[in-house]
Amino acid sequence: MMAENRLRFAQRLNEMGDELNNLAREVDKNRKQVRGLIIVLVVYDSFIHVSIFARLKNSLQDTSELCKIPKGLQKDSRID
Repeated sequence: MMAENRLRFAQRLNEMGDELNNLAREVDKNRKQVRGLIIVLVVYDSFIHVSIFARLKNSLQDTSELCKIPKGLQKDSRID
């Protein structure tokens, strides 16, 4: 009876060890996936910022072109 209890206890400990090993592998796999997703999100975010900056720069250049005063209408020039 005592030997059977020890055997069951040892088997249960072995099963628990296997479950912990599987859990550790799964956690490591999920951690790597999350790290990969974070890297993708950071790269995507930087592309978005570059794109927004480029659009703003182009918009500002277009606006500055529209706001330029023709040389003939500037204060310094004389109309003859």
